Amino acid sequence: MTRRKKSKTGGFQEVVVMKNRNRLDYEGRLRKKENKKKGLRPGNRNSQENITNSDFRLKKDPRLGSKKPILLNLNESKIDSLDYDKVENELKQIENDNKLNILLDRIDNGEKLGEGLTDYVNEKLNRADELIKILEENK
Repeated sequence: MTRRKKSKTGGFQEVVVMKNRNRLDYEGRLRKKENKKKGLRPGNRNSQENITNSDFRLKKDPRLGSKKPILLNLNESKIDSLDYDKVENELKQIENDNKLNILLDRIDNGEKLGEGLTDYVNEKLNRADELIKILEENK
């Protein structure tokens, strides 16, 4: 392939453009490689990005557990400030329980309560003792 190119000298100069055989071979290999890539990528059905069913999105790996930290030393029980507030609030609720106060007054007067009411009183008093112990340990 030849073409004529103007030169500054005023005359025409013939320029010969030769393509290198190596370059042609390389371009051919690239075209052939692109033609081979007509299908889907391997492993496409298992890729997480292209899943369209909502059922697959909702499934979670059952092997993954809770991310909540746990105490490794069981003898050491520390109460956070939020837990401390919860314990105090629960103790105040037990102290301000009108039903419990009435039943305790009846017991002080010497009345005998039924089995259900004595269970209720015992349960509340035991829980109050537990809460008091927890508060004393963590002060």
